[in-house]
Amino acid sequence: MVAVPIGLLLGALCRSKGIQAAEAGWMSLLVNAGASQFAAVQLWANDGPRLGPILLSTLLINVRHALMSLTLVPKLAKAGMTRLRMCVALAFLTDPTWGFAEQRARAGLPVTWSYWMGLALVFSAAGLVRPWPARGWAPISAIPGGSARTSRWRPCSSA
Repeated sequence: MVAVPIGLLLGALCRSKGIQAAEAGWMSLLVNAGASQFAAVQLWANDGPRLGPILLSTLLINVRHALMSLTLVPKLAKAGMTRLRMCVALAFLTDPTWGFAEQRARAGLPVTWSYWMGLALVFSAAGLVRPWPARGWAPISAIPGGSARTSRWRPCSSA
């Protein structure tokens, strides 16, 4: 799954910028979008945790989700999903959930509430654990002082 390598990169970036594991976990919970998380880490590390620039960059990066949602609404309605359920479902929209839903619809299968929420659960859970691997376990090359030729796994120290 793509969440693991993204998580390793995000965790290593958080570590290099001095962002603590708890902060990275909360960010993953609140900003469930990979590109936005990388932008937020850069803004957080350079300017401190100022909410305005982080929210603006997140909005600009993820405006594509509005267009992705528009392509899914007819497919969700065709499967009998109510407007309320569509709103809840689309709150969990990510690139992978959109891709899987589009693929299912093109195969002539309905994008049902249970199918969508199953996708949402899997990808939301993956988003929560993304930064964890590089905070607790990381390739030595990702640790300051490590090198690419000794790239094997070992526990990270908090120093």
